[in-house]
Amino acid sequence: MMKAKEYLFFLMSSYKATRDDARAIVDSLIKVITTTKIKSVCNLGVWCISMQQFNSSLLDANFQSLLRAITYALDNPIGSLSITFEAMQAVMKLASTSAENMRAMSNIWAPPVYRRLVSSDKRERDMSERCLQKVLSEICPPPVILSKALVIDLKKTLIFMMEDLLNQGLKIQTLQVWKWFMRLLGPYGMKNKHLVNKLLNIPEQTFTDLDPQIQNASLLCYSFSKFDT
Repeated sequence: MMKAKEYLFFLMSSYKATRDDARAIVDSLIKVITTTKIKSVCNLGVWCISMQQFNSSLLDANFQSLLRAITYALDNPIGSLSITFEAMQAVMKLASTSAENMRAMSNIWAPPVYRRLVSSDKRERDMSERCLQKVLSEICPPPVILSKALVIDLKKTLIFMMEDLLNQGLKIQTLQVWKWFMRLLGPYGMKNKHLVNKLLNIPEQTFTDLDPQIQNASLLCYSFSKFDT
């Protein structure tokens, strides 16, 4: 496994790779990531993407393929937290090297990240928030395509999952998630006022909490919503 890791890293870090070489490497990685049932192998493939050092022309030529592999890993059908971690590292890598492309396709990769903000697993929530913070300049102000994707997710599941977090007593955490969703809705939220009103029910529920910290966080949410929408 170590030899394979060193070999793949050598290939992915080669500045002298030709366009055909890069395509062959990327195609092999995508096949490994999307077909293997072995966690360590999938993890290795995603790690290679997060560590690649292709020059800008090779990166642009292979961007969609790399993003497809990353998105598959973010969806994480194997169910490995380490794969989720490496996939988010790969997101941050591409955001630092191909920011324009990442912003243009934020509706593809960002949803699997922001959905984990409402995970019952604190490690997933923390990973997701760290990733979003690192790529903030690529998603804020949010492109309309990203805001539209979030509206769909909020209506389907995310509002209900926020309510679940709230019922678990994770009030501060829920309010943090709330702010992220309002930020990603951006001005597009004005076209979905009924949805925004549903979201406002969250801080309304926490505003009367006896804990001053939760009261203050709730008040900040109201200020945040007025500023951002």
